[in-house]
Amino acid sequence: GYFYTEKCEINKRNAFEIMHAAKMFELERLLFCCINLLKPIFSPETIILLTEQALDFDVKELLQECQNYFGKNANKLMKREDFQKMSLEVLGAFCDSEKLGCPELDLFCFCMQWAKLKCQTEFMDESDTPDNLKRALGDVVDKIRFSSIPLDDIQKVVVPFKVLSHERLGKIMSGEERREKRDNFIENNDVPDVENSKEVPTYDDFIRKLNAGRWQPCSELEAFAACVRLINNWRLKKNVDTSP
Repeated sequence: GYFYTEKCEINKRNAFEIMHAAKMFELERLLFCCINLLKPIFSPETIILLTEQALDFDVKELLQECQNYFGKNANKLMKREDFQKMSLEVLGAFCDSEKLGCPELDLFCFCMQWAKLKCQTEFMDESDTPDNLKRALGDVVDKIRFSSIPLDDIQKVVVPFKVLSHERLGKIMSGEERREKRDNFIENNDVPDVENSKEVPTYDDFIRKLNAGRWQPCSELEAFAACVRLINNWRLKKNVDTSP
């Protein structure tokens, strides 16, 4: 009936099925109606189920809302017992959250606690050896932004778990991984409205953009250097003189 009348009765019982159909037929307005209906029921008790549904129905818009909720409430949520029992897919989705309301080290420690429980309940030898921990976590360990964890904490907390390859650990300790992530960030993220802006983006614009996510520059000097690079690129795009 929606195709002819653009009217549909949506409630909490049928929202997921309608959302799936809206996604399938690219009915954007209906899709966001479903998501807006579900937003008020976001809570510590429902967020895992909502994330599972977003993954099952491949609704990226709902998944992003779930990730935002987790990011804002990470400290509180990671202390809940039911979060130790969520699936690997849901854990991976939460680790993909762009914003995180807790230190990256806390997320790593939570993932290790989750992996230890997984080893105890699902692996036959019930041993939380490094190999079993890595098997339990899959690619989740690659989602941790180790480059934002202080090197002292890497040595004292991360290294003893032995879940990182020698190659990756070397990149982290030398700062190479941080530089790679910085360069990738700069390449794939422009300052706000760079294409449409008539004015040269400011340093503050750039820093706000950097601080919007979980990636952080190595230092204020490095951030400034990155900003100069990006502003020069903007000037070249706009055919503006790049000389000081």
